[in-house]
Amino acid sequence: MTEPLQDNVIDLMKSAMSQGIITAVANGIPVVSTGVAYGAMFPISEGTYAFGIKASSGGTIGLKIELEQGFKFPETAGAADDDWEVPIDAAEFEDTLSVATFQIKAYPPAATPYGRLKFTGVGSNAATTKIEKSLLNILK
Repeated sequence: MTEPLQDNVIDLMKSAMSQGIITAVANGIPVVSTGVAYGAMFPISEGTYAFGIKASSGGTIGLKIELEQGFKFPETAGAADDDWEVPIDAAEFEDTLSVATFQIKAYPPAATPYGRLKFTGVGSNAATTKIEKSLLNILK
């Protein structure tokens, strides 16, 4: 039996679906070869942040993961936006995720109103790679 998510845990895959980035949670967020994909936008508030991410692939996984931040909603959900950036001097989020196991990462965002994860295929990342789970927990 699967336990429900706690109230403070945000399922970023469901958010990606409601924001029109993906059509179904089961499809995941594709990160094709050395392409770039963006996760769901979420509000940033004071607290301690932990992200849970799981990728899958029919081949090799090679992903760079960054936390992009902005002061307003992106023009188009799931697309590049000139007003969204990885903050200068931000700690590295994940340089090369290469395993298909669930990973948990604590990460302190900068003080902006919104954030989203940016996934970039690196090295020999397969064309079948996708993000299949993405969670966010904020402890206040």
